[in-house]
Amino acid sequence: PTLAAGPQRLLDIDWRIDGGIQLSWGGAATALHPTQRASAVIPVPAVPLRRVHVLTHMHIPIRRGAPPSTYANVVLLDQRGHETRLEIRIYEHVVTHRLGDLALPSARIGWAGIDSGTVIGGYATSSQVGSFSYAVSLDVPAGVGPVVGLYLETGSGPMEAPLFHAVTLERLHSSQAQTTDEEAVGRSSTPF
Repeated sequence: PTLAAGPQRLLDIDWRIDGGIQLSWGGAATALHPTQRASAVIPVPAVPLRRVHVLTHMHIPIRRGAPPSTYANVVLLDQRGHETRLEIRIYEHVVTHRLGDLALPSARIGWAGIDSGTVIGGYATSSQVGSFSYAVSLDVPAGVGPVVGLYLETGSGPMEAPLFHAVTLERLHSSQAQTTDEEAVGRSSTPF
């Protein structure tokens, strides 16, 4: 799918679309992209984080009834060199872009559209929306950070090929140790 470049506001989250990162575990997923199981480290300002928001697209079809598994991880790097993995789960956070009926209620569609290959191939018209990218919000555990970098990695299955459109970091302000989700927080988008 193609999202317009530049700032986007989807589900009350500010995103900055500057391309994407396509990963591939290998195996059958190499039909989409050569084996690349992790991205390069993306430097971020040294800030404590509350949440990480990921806009992602799952190409590979999943079988109905397949067990839940790890789709991908966001790996946070702190100033001490420690890594913290935030897991993106199939069903809970994301499902294959055309199988939205398999998603649990916690999965949130962040963008809906149609891919050009489907239209060019005559399988659908441009008005038939059937391709979804998911907005995943992951809480950062207490005590992690300040975070100075992150990278993205595939799950451990031979069919994993996550496409990441954007990552937005939600800062944890010192006064927020006891705040609620309804209170305002600072957000900054990490471009790719």
